[in-house]
Amino acid sequence: MLRTPPPLRLSLFRTHPPTALGGNPARASATAIGPLRSRPKRQALGSILAGWLTLLVVSLLSQRAMAADAFSSKEAKSCLSCHSKPGLTSVYKDGEKRSATITEDQFRDSAHKFLPCTGCHSTLPAQGKHASPKDSTREQMSIEIATTCRRCHSNEQLSHNPLHKQILAYKDAVRCADCHGSHNIKRVWRMKADYSLNDYCLLCHRHTLKAIVEGEFASLEVGESDLKTSVHTNHKCSDCHVTRSKDDHPLYKTRRDLDLAVADACAGCHSDKQTAYKGSVHSHMVASGNSKAPVCTDCHGSHQVGTKALFDTLAGVPCKKCHGDVFAKFQDNVHGSARTAGNSNAPLCASCHFAHEVKPAIVARSTRLACEGCHQGVAAKHRTWLPNVETHFDTVACATCHVPDAPRAVYLQVTNAAGDVLPEGEIKKLLGPSYDDLLSSSAEGNMEGPQLWELYKMLNRRAGTGAGLSGTLALRDGLRAHELAHREKASKRCEDCHSTGSRSYDTVLMVVPRPDGTEQFYPVSPSVLQSVFSTLPLKHFYAMGSTRTRLLDWGGLLLGFGVVFGLGGHMSLRVVAKRRLRRKEVSR
Repeated sequence: MLRTPPPLRLSLFRTHPPTALGGNPARASATAIGPLRSRPKRQALGSILAGWLTLLVVSLLSQRAMAADAFSSKEAKSCLSCHSKPGLTSVYKDGEKRSATITEDQFRDSAHKFLPCTGCHSTLPAQGKHASPKDSTREQMSIEIATTCRRCHSNEQLSHNPLHKQILAYKDAVRCADCHGSHNIKRVWRMKADYSLNDYCLLCHRHTLKAIVEGEFASLEVGESDLKTSVHTNHKCSDCHVTRSKDDHPLYKTRRDLDLAVADACAGCHSDKQTAYKGSVHSHMVASGNSKAPVCTDCHGSHQVGTKALFDTLAGVPCKKCHGDVFAKFQDNVHGSARTAGNSNAPLCASCHFAHEVKPAIVARSTRLACEGCHQGVAAKHRTWLPNVETHFDTVACATCHVPDAPRAVYLQVTNAAGDVLPEGEIKKLLGPSYDDLLSSSAEGNMEGPQLWELYKMLNRRAGTGAGLSGTLALRDGLRAHELAHREKASKRCEDCHSTGSRSYDTVLMVVPRPDGTEQFYPVSPSVLQSVFSTLPLKHFYAMGSTRTRLLDWGGLLLGFGVVFGLGGHMSLRVVAKRRLRRKEVSR
């Protein structure tokens, strides 16, 4: 006769198998229980897990029961009898309106669904009418809600979150409801699941959010309208903020760290621009630790990055943020005036200085290259009235004549045999310890002729023959190079430079290019230009009437007089000699 097997016994930890057909139940039981006794650690772990699982189930069931009770209570029904109506609004005393509708779905889906209405709105009656918000403002209501939140969520608890700790550190912080809402508050894990990355970020960043970084306020507000009009409108926040996600939101120590991190992120898409920027004067300033040096976001903005066309206007030029004094002069010059008059082809800052590979401000001391990019064939036009055009263009900066009333100066630079300007590092390498001695100021504060001659000798001895100095006549104040006048007002008076005592040569400076692209200036005595010591070193610069060596002038005069008197004396002696010979012949 077949025996009916015992029923299957279920446990939270394991399933006990029934005895085999015709087997011994006691033996089967011993076989099933025996292994458990041999594994006490697993049994203990199972007990712990069972306890937590039981608590979780009970908690969920109790919350569901509480939520059901809260929603079905007379209090909730009383409140929702009005607040469930679509289009219900609250009007504050300043006239601002806000929706006061609370749907059943919002109530049931909220993290606070188990609380009665008066759990938060403790000052309102459980039933009946309550006071209107018309005597308060939205800001006051927001503060009141935040105060209510703190009854359960203390500052100490909130401070465990670094972001909340930052917000609590200043007075005009965003309020709890600004980010979390009021009646539709969800748990964080639900919010992360329900919102896209950008929408999740904007839960907080769409508000007037600030943080204190090393005692400095930094705005963290991101305007939705800026994002929509940006060229990056289809990007995710994490495309640029590569270290940010829904689960990881580290804080930067300073606002500068944030700017530098975002600038590095820009290189991910704009590597060509980053390469050009690396050689600019701005990049050198960043590398030297200058906290004011511009990076990508300083010129292009962060979340409102516009198209290139926006920057190609007087209103959109980003350079004026730092160089306001320069831009003011530019607006009034021939180029800025043309832009104002509607000429979209007139140059802007980047036309001369370029956008990303910005070079140091040496346009006032440069020659034709800076201007001939746009003004091609200009040499031929000058040739109709200006003699020695090529010589002028090689040694006189354009701004020298096109800013006619600005003071001028002569700039000397050390060159090799090919005429290339030597940078500071190469000059120091050639001169060694003598660098500081030769280029330091003399007792009068200027470099004199003997120092110039010694510099010339050492360079030619160590670098080979052909080294010397090149000179450029340019403006004394580089800032005034942005005051370019119309060509009709440009100086055409030759005597402004080619005359004895011309003020154009009152200032002479030795210029040494630094590694970061800037320049070191050493004052030189103006008398050097007329010194015999500059005859050989200064072989690439000469202006009649000012760079005149008086010793050579006197030598030339003496030589001239010698030639005249020599020839005259020679001819006179020949005439006298011929007369004597004739007399002798006659006397014979």
